[in-house]
Amino acid sequence: RAIRAVREIARALAADNKRRAAAGEAPIQIRAGLHCGSVIVGDIGAPGRINYTAVGDAVNTAQRLEAAGKTLGNGGEVTVTLSEALIDRAKLDRKPIEGVHAVRLGPQELRGISGALVCYRLEIDLD
Repeated sequence: RAIRAVREIARALAADNKRRAAAGEAPIQIRAGLHCGSVIVGDIGAPGRINYTAVGDAVNTAQRLEAAGKTLGNGGEVTVTLSEALIDRAKLDRKPIEGVHAVRLGPQELRGISGALVCYRLEIDLD
């Protein structure tokens, strides 16, 4: 579901960037990091300062993958960096998702993550 959602975000952003270009505005570029795992989600905080948020190692890993997209990206409008855990869970090799394919980037050292994490970049067909 996350891969399908980011595919639709990329398509919507591409359409908006065409509109922006026609209006003489600069294009928008975004990055996303996708990972899977257990998290705690809900209202967290003190009375008067409650925020709906998600916490856990999987959230931290996704954030590190997003940040790594700055150097691992291909310069496109949307850079999506994924963990091997998500690739395995999505079973893209057995159940392909139309309009996307994953490019293996190999083991990467991510800030704040012990050991190398095998990363992928999601290539999205915007046609």
